[in-house]
Amino acid sequence: MPDLIKYKARENAKPQGKPRVYFTCHPEDFARYFESVSDEILKKQCLY
Repeated sequence: MPDLIKYKARENAKPQGKPRVYFTCHPEDFARYFESVSDEILKKQCLY
């Protein structure tokens, strides 16, 4: 069974204490879209 939840953060940081965005899709589409969607979100996220 594939992992049910995956996360991605800048520089392989742990997600604890960080804001989160949840992305859902059909399991067959996950491998196709996860990297591109998460990269786009991280690229556009404001850094303070």
